[in-house]
Amino acid sequence: MAPEAYLRDILVAVDRLEGRGDLALCRVLGQYSARKDLQGVYQSLLIAGDPLATVRALPTIRSFYHDSGETRVEFSRSGEAAISLSGPNPGLCLTVEGWIAEAIALAGGVQAEVREGACRNRGGEICSYQVR
Repeated sequence: MAPEAYLRDILVAVDRLEGRGDLALCRVLGQYSARKDLQGVYQSLLIAGDPLATVRALPTIRSFYHDSGETRVEFSRSGEAAISLSGPNPGLCLTVEGWIAEAIALAGGVQAEVREGACRNRGGEICSYQVR
């Protein structure tokens, strides 16, 4: 079993014990992780006042934690971002969603909305998010 599969199992167990069993706690844990990362060792990748630049750095940040898969960030003319994740990482969707939302908030984004699109846990080939 890949190490990330163990992480998924740990997140599910923590949610059952400390959360409501609906995995919502995973989003909160993702937010906590972003605060720890972007106000700590990866603070240089947090671009204060520029949430788009911070989102643009997501592939770099993710590469520090994952040695396989790919992270893509594409921006539309309206400033919305489409983020896609591939690799052996199913099950961490809400954690990633929370991480992205908190990174945007830390960079000064207000009323950012992060919506999950495709999901490997629901049979998709990738996990994707729309950020507005």
